[in-house]
Amino acid sequence: MSKQAFELVIHARAGQGAKSAAQFLAEAAILKGLYIQSWPNYGAERSGAPMMAFTRISKNPIQTHEPIKEADVMLILDPTLYGIVDLSTLSKNGILIGNSCDLSFIKSKTNFKGKIKAINGTEISMKHLGRDFPNMPLLGALVGITKIVDINNLLHVVRKYFQNKLGEEMTKQNLKAVKEGYETAK
Repeated sequence: MSKQAFELVIHARAGQGAKSAAQFLAEAAILKGLYIQSWPNYGAERSGAPMMAFTRISKNPIQTHEPIKEADVMLILDPTLYGIVDLSTLSKNGILIGNSCDLSFIKSKTNFKGKIKAINGTEISMKHLGRDFPNMPLLGALVGITKIVDINNLLHVVRKYFQNKLGEEMTKQNLKAVKEGYETAK
């Protein structure tokens, strides 16, 4: 981490799992002995409405509670948000990780001149989950690209969270989606 803290902004539509992804990353960082902050920001608070989630990770106690002004990474889970989201909070040296099979599509819609990684989270989630939940594949991709947390810690957190909520089979499928996102991004 070059600055005091690693900062992540996730843009999604409510119901796509941005809050969960931010939380899982934060919990994986705790397992690494790091300090965290993680919070969602909802607008209309209805399924499908644009929303954001944030995570801040640091080796030292985090003293600030200010909004993230210069994110190291921005995840965009929903392709309909390209061209709508405010990229001004993404550092010029930051990484934009987008849900798409087409890197040129992301570039044309966002005009972001920095590093962009296209991960087809929709395809990966449809393959493993049978539904469009790109949060797990893109979270795996984030860890594969940044190495901000250990992938095994992230998998542990995902397993712990989903085991009682979704059962053994759907937990396994979510873990597969995280792993494929991770491998795709390496």
